[in-house]
Order: sequence, then structure tokens, then C-alpha cells
Amino acid sequence: SVVPEEARLVMPDLRRIGKYDILERIADGGFATLYRGRDPFLKRLVAIKVCASQDPELRQQFLREAEIAGNLDHPSIVRTFDFGFDQVGPYLVQEYLQGEDLSGLIERRVPLSPRRRLDLLVQIAEGLAYSHAQRVLHLDVKPANVRVLGRRQAKVLDFGIARLATGDGASGVGGGMIGTAGYLPPEQVKGRAVDARSDVFAFGALAYELLTFRRPFAGGTMGELLKRVLEAEAEPMTRHWPDCSDALANLIGRCLRREPAARYPSFDALLPDLIAVRDGLPEVAEVEVAAGADSGRGGADAPPATDEAQAAPETPAAPETPAAPQAPASLAAVTPAAQPGSAARPRRVLAAVGLAAALTAAVVAVLALVPAREPDVAAAPTAAPAPVVLGGGPSPGILVLTAVPWGEIARVTAADGSVADLPESRVTPLRLWVAPGRHEAEIALAGGELVTCRVEVVEGGTHLCQVTSPGVPAATIEYWKEMSWWR
Repeated sequence: SVVPEEARLVMPDLRRIGKYDILERIADGGFATLYRGRDPFLKRLVAIKVCASQDPELRQQFLREAEIAGNLDHPSIVRTFDFGFDQVGPYLVQEYLQGEDLSGLIERRVPLSPRRRLDLLVQIAEGLAYSHAQRVLHLDVKPANVRVLGRRQAKVLDFGIARLATGDGASGVGGGMIGTAGYLPPEQVKGRAVDARSDVFAFGALAYELLTFRRPFAGGTMGELLKRVLEAEAEPMTRHWPDCSDALANLIGRCLRREPAARYPSFDALLPDLIAVRDGLPEVAEVEVAAGADSGRGGADAPPATDEAQAAPETPAAPETPAAPQAPASLAAVTPAAQPGSAARPRRVLAAVGLAAALTAAVVAVLALVPAREPDVAAAPTAAPAPVVLGGGPSPGILVLTAVPWGEIARVTAADGSVADLPESRVTPLRLWVAPGRHEAEIALAGGELVTCRVEVVEGGTHLCQVTSPGVPAATIEYWKEMSWWR
């Protein structure tokens, strides 16, 4: 439900809530405000979520979340420390979690090994198995509701719409679609009774996205998205990750079956198969990459801007591109036209934190110890549709843009000042059809530098525009090539 404007309280800038010192206001949502606080007695950081609505139904929902979360105690679930009432309203106190949401790792395509990704999935499944054992259905399992600490520990967040299951494991709550489109099972979309298999479906959608960087269901509109969930099966994972084992593809596919009876009946049934697949993968040493700009957030997950956002589809994940390590922030561009301070850098590149140049030698040393393995994701340039040539005009040429270790295309401009249409995913390698003539491509490197590459395109020709950061050692580049992180 949407919070009526008159029912939402304007939260003041507070210095204290209950016994807790307020350090920072983190976010405002439809019916809650999130603060970073400090327990003055135990000397620890906490996340404080305050109900910011006078609506009785929403306050009751907030109290139910506190009751449910306060009775869950598992390493893979955010811990709840306290609940109370203050002059600003009821508040919930949870552990403050450093790290990054799983959605951020997916969006930035952090190159975790398959073994590490399955480790995270096992932890998430174990947390949900525990909550189900306590008769609690989460009903909003998605990457944004999982916090990853140090790339090794996963914690499930936000039991705001959780429900208590009945004796037979089902929840009779219906009367509307609650949750996040794209992760909702068909029965939840239809507003029908849900049970443990509903969370299994959402877990399957989360796992599919983590392993392939694509969502199993997508649509340009809410109607198209929900129609696919209700009527279509997800594409096999092997289509987007050819090296995926049949056992893992079948496991995720079973989670995503439209009919609940065809899915795993519970996480207790799912976990042995998931652990067996994980244990069958080799241990691979990994280079830890710096986290994104948002390096800390409360366990009380930041609420959505409005409650309507809970039922709206999130931005679809970009088409698959090779995962690549972050380039050192201090690397200079190879062309004289480098513009490190340009405001045209794409937002996601600005958010990426480059490794310090002083660590380059250490990175190379670690990479030398890593055994060769197959790439996680197939690396193929994203291709824009070929333009239609009318009236016997000149045929376009192909412009292939690539960068070491990777980059994001900011703009491609022709000599006449016209700007080329770019696909939704602008991460290199990228292949474009452009009109003959001189073209200038601005490429933001992983470390944040904006460089310019100029190419003369001839009719019907194929031309490469490649930018290489000179500070990346040759051994590192060869390793990235071998791993298909860069081509």
C-alpha cells in the first residue's frame, strides 16, 4: 500500500533515539527512516530503523517485522538487538553491517569464482532454511536484501513483509501482490497462499542472476515481466554460462518451476544438492577487489522510496559481458586526449574503486599463483543492430571498442557532430555499426580515467579502437586474456 502523505511523519535530525546516539541519517523510505547509531554502553555501531508513519496498518506491519526478526538467530541472518518506543515512534535496532549488497556485486560484475558464488548461495539457503524452521517465510528474497561482508559472508536482510507459516507450512495471506517483481513466484503474483516453495523460487531467481549476471525473467513493462513469470519457463542457465554443470543448471531450473509441486519442497531438501555441487568445484585463489562506494550500511535494510517500489520491476541486469578486475586508479591514459577529471564519466565507473598503483606488483604475484580455469561468463562483444541504409547511401562500417582491463563507453561522436546510438550495456568489448567517416570514442577505464580514441571508419570495413592502460603489467594482461576477462 502507498503511504498517504498526511500519514507520513517528517523525521527530524535527531541526536538520540532511546539510549542510542545518532551518527548519521542513512535513508528515508515509504514508512521508515534508517539511521546509523552507536550504543553508548556496549560501544558498537548499530542500524536504527524508525517507523515514520501514523498509519495503523503500517505501524502494525512494523511491529510484526520487529517481532519476527527479533526471534531469528542465525549467522546468515541480520541480528536484531533491540526494539522500543521513542517520541518519534517505534524503532528497531539491528547490527550495522559493513560490506556491499549482493545486488551491487552483480551490477559491478565482481569476478568471484564459481566456488565463491556457491559459498554465498549456500549461506543464504542455510539462513532461509533456519527461518523456515522457525515458521517464518521471507517472501522478498532478492539480491538487494542480501548483504555480503568481505566477499565471504552473506546475511539475509529485511523481513518487513515476512509471514508466519501455518501448521502445514503455508501462509494464507493473500489479497494482493506483495514483494519485488522479477523474483516473485507465480502464486505470489496471483495473491494466492504461499509456502516455503515460494522462497525457493525467489532464491532460484537470485542464484540465476548471481551466476549469469542476467535475470531469469525480464520484460520492458510490468505486464510483460509478470506474463513471463506466469507463462514461461526461465531460459536454461547454460545458454548464458556454457560452462555451467548440468547438476547446477538442473538445480536452479527446479527452483524456478512455475508449479510449486515441481520445485524443491524446502531448503532442507535443496541444500544437500547445492553443497554437493559446490564441493565438486576446485578451490581457486582470488584477488580481493575493493568494494563499491557504498561500503557500509545498516542491517535494517534501507527502505524503498515508496511502497509502490516493492511491486515495481528493478532495472534489468545488463547483457552478459566478461567480468574483469578493477584497474589501478592511478593508471594514465594512453592517448594525449586523456581527461581524468571529466564530468562525463559514467556513474558506475565513478563508483568503482581502483586498486592503488603500489599494489600492482602484489596483484601480479598473486595472479601468478592462480591456476588457469575456464571463464565464468562467455565473453562476446555486445552488438548494436545494423542500421537500415536507404536510397543507395553508403554502407556502414563496424567499430569494435575494447579496453584493458575493461571500460565503459561514454560517447561515440562522428566528425559532423552526430552522436551514435549506444546499447543499454556500454561495457567493453562493444561492437557498433557506424556511418563511414572519422569517429571519436570516449572510454572510461575501470580506474576512472576518461580516454579518447579516434578511428577512421571506411564503408563496409571493420576497425578496432583499443585502449590499454600502460601501468598494467604484461603478465597481468596475459592472465586476463587467458581467463577471458579481456579480449
